[in-house]
Amino acid sequence: MKALLVFVGLVLAAAAGAVGGAVFSPAAPARVVEPLQPLGQTAAVPGISKEAQQRLDALSMEISDLQTQIA
Repeated sequence: MKALLVFVGLVLAAAAGAVGGAVFSPAAPARVVEPLQPLGQTAAVPGISKEAQQRLDALSMEISDLQTQIA
């Protein structure tokens, strides 16, 4: 019986410590993240086809849009 009370007391003390730490700990500072600016159209590479260059440009715009949505 006495061991049970000691065990319950230790569990309650641990729980109270966890709650107190969560409630009274300082809040994490907010970070400001600057969005990346798109570099514009990708530079044309002389060794690739026109269709591949258009696909690269489309992918670049999709990445830019996703970065804007995340920001």
